[in-house]
Amino acid sequence: MARYSEGDRILALAGVFQAAELVQQIARTGRAEEVSLRASLGSLMAVDADSVESIYGGREKLQLGLDSLIATLSNPLTPQRLTPVSYYVATLVSLERRLHRNAHRADLLAEGIRAAVNKSRMFDLMDEPLIEHLAALYQEITQGLQPRIIVRGDGTHLRQARNASLVRSLLLAAIRSAYLWRQCGGSRLAVLLRRRNLVALARRERGAISAVGPFE
Repeated sequence: MARYSEGDRILALAGVFQAAELVQQIARTGRAEEVSLRASLGSLMAVDADSVESIYGGREKLQLGLDSLIATLSNPLTPQRLTPVSYYVATLVSLERRLHRNAHRADLLAEGIRAAVNKSRMFDLMDEPLIEHLAALYQEITQGLQPRIIVRGDGTHLRQARNASLVRSLLLAAIRSAYLWRQCGGSRLAVLLRRRNLVALARRERGAISAVGPFE
């Protein structure tokens, strides 16, 4: 993937929003929409993908992320309108930059992803050994790194071990998408200054998905 289009960039950013939205779903309800969840977690395994959309299994698997991006960036960014999803996205984009400036942490991440890919040959994406591996990898590479992500929600759900592992795995998936967004030419400043353009691009992608029809 040497050249990237505007469509590639918006899909990568939608990947960040989708993982953040799924974190919020788990934090609030203890559950997450499975097709989107598999697409976000599966993006961590797509180390040899030949296109941005194939990283997520097709752009239709990013409907949740596109909808979240449109809803979030269509509103003015003020402290009063700062939602959990917008907080996660902004913080994760900053965290990704700091992570990849640290060669040791970046190497740990690459090594951990390779191990996860190997595990994925033996386990389903939603099996405990793989989810726990991804969660532990997130903790290892972000330990002591600022800004620290604080997930708020229903403590009953967040205290459950599987939910906690899923949340950490999704935060790792968001970091992977944030890296892809930057690789495609995106930046934190663009999220702040080009909101209207990003919304228009997301609506175009969402419309293209709707024109094809529902997916299974």
